[in-house]
Amino acid sequence: VVMVGFPFVAFLPRYATEILDVGSTGYGFLAAASAVGAVFVSLYIAGRSSGRAAWRIQAISGFLFGIMLIALALAPSFWSAAAMVAGVGAASAGFQAMNNSLVLTLSELEYHGRVQSLMMLSFSGFGMAALPLGALADRVGLRQTLAGMGAAVVVAMAVYMVISQRARQRYGESVTLA
Repeated sequence: VVMVGFPFVAFLPRYATEILDVGSTGYGFLAAASAVGAVFVSLYIAGRSSGRAAWRIQAISGFLFGIMLIALALAPSFWSAAAMVAGVGAASAGFQAMNNSLVLTLSELEYHGRVQSLMMLSFSGFGMAALPLGALADRVGLRQTLAGMGAAVVVAMAVYMVISQRARQRYGESVTLA
């Protein structure tokens, strides 16, 4: 999800200048909107990172991340794009925060350092994915690429939901937090 969806940050400058025609000031506003959305969601979920609510927040945030990327691709104006970018920032932060919380909760304490190192690989992956996605954007268009990224995030989340449902059926509720 992070590897395919998060490269949107690499495309925001071009989106602001070439699609929305708002220049560097507009780009700064879009980046700030993403950060504001991320901060508000992070504060909201800070006390909700346990139990079934954590799994629900992770799933909803993941799906919303993809949906908001698609909505950003379709945004007709600067202000609607700013609202969508705030939603993308919020959803991506919610997904990442809950994903990290869940993974660390399910890991033995002595493995936390290793687990965190592995989780950080997704950020390396998003940097590597930005190159082919950027080439795709040059070929088919930035809006189409953003929509494709959003669709890929939604598909990844759908696959995750099916696999996790099967795991719960096979192993019982022990694979979820109490």
